[in-house]
Amino acid sequence: MTMRELKQLTIKNLIKRFSEKEALNNFNLTVEKGEFVTFLGPSGCGKSTALNCIAGLLPITSGEICVNEECIDNGIISTPPEKRGFGMVFQNYALFPHLTVFKNVAFGLELKKTPKNEIQEKVNNVLKMVHLEGYENKFPSQMSGGEQQRVAIARCIVLEPTLLMLDEPLSNLDAKLRNDMRYELKTLHERLQVTSIYVTHDQQEALALSDRIVVMKKGHIQQVGTPEEIYSHPANLFVADFMGFRNIWEGKIEEFTENGAETKIVVNIGGSKLTSHTRFNGNSRSLKSALEETFKSKQAICTAIRPEDFLIGKGAINNLKCRADIVEYLGQISHVTGVLDNNNQADFRTSEKITSGVNLDLFIPPEKLLIFPKEGNPHV
Repeated sequence: MTMRELKQLTIKNLIKRFSEKEALNNFNLTVEKGEFVTFLGPSGCGKSTALNCIAGLLPITSGEICVNEECIDNGIISTPPEKRGFGMVFQNYALFPHLTVFKNVAFGLELKKTPKNEIQEKVNNVLKMVHLEGYENKFPSQMSGGEQQRVAIARCIVLEPTLLMLDEPLSNLDAKLRNDMRYELKTLHERLQVTSIYVTHDQQEALALSDRIVVMKKGHIQQVGTPEEIYSHPANLFVADFMGFRNIWEGKIEEFTENGAETKIVVNIGGSKLTSHTRFNGNSRSLKSALEETFKSKQAICTAIRPEDFLIGKGAINNLKCRADIVEYLGQISHVTGVLDNNNQADFRTSEKITSGVNLDLFIPPEKLLIFPKEGNPHV
């Protein structure tokens, strides 16, 4: 079966095992036409395995993969990779070293017995699209990493795939080139509007490129949401920690009060009382229930606060005293690591000039203080 158009990709209850190890567990996801979806997580979380199962490069153990509500893989019947109409860009580019840029990009078209004049036109068009005009007769060894990556992308999109899959395509590039290529990928996606699934462990890449992000841990989906939802409203402590929330301190809830749409939670962290003002929406109601249960059973909780959410000075509430130990100059801001008067370590960022050894007053805006049950805490 050859796919003509992808209106919707649906993955239902997907499980993938390698011997006794379960690499994917109950993976469920729907990707709509034109979406840019990123699989994000640490090494070994199953994101590349999920991509390879969708591509048909790995057999699934159970579950179902459907395109436009038609099953292409259920573990028993499986459409071959070459007939799925999908395209893959690999981490190591996988270019043919003995072929020129033109021949590398034309390779798939030649396999499909595309007429020569059509190959010439399509390859020229796609090389222009990735800004590689004039590179037709170069070999991969004569090109930079970023240029090779563009060739790999061109070779994929020249076949007009219904789904573009990219497996950590920027991980071998230096920081500046990664940023440049990130911009190129974003521009290319907006121009082509091809449905895309992107795999990365880089939070900034995921936030910059995605319509939606799928955060994964040990084969399980932890949260699916827009970049803003993932960044500002993590579903659990793992997502918060992975998305840059530091300052994970253990404590207990002393007060849990609902006031209209807002919930006031007072926590005791090593003798310091801190207040959180939180609005739990539909996606976070399960977290609210878990925190209520934690309050009733007097179990431990953990805070999560971004370094950039601290303010220097005194506020009406949530005041802490801190001794700055290490100051790292980062240009416009400094990252400071210090010790609070309750003996917890604090990481915060500021544009103010701070020196090691100085004592500071810090306060935390109550809407910036996130609270999670201790279970699954990566630090405690």
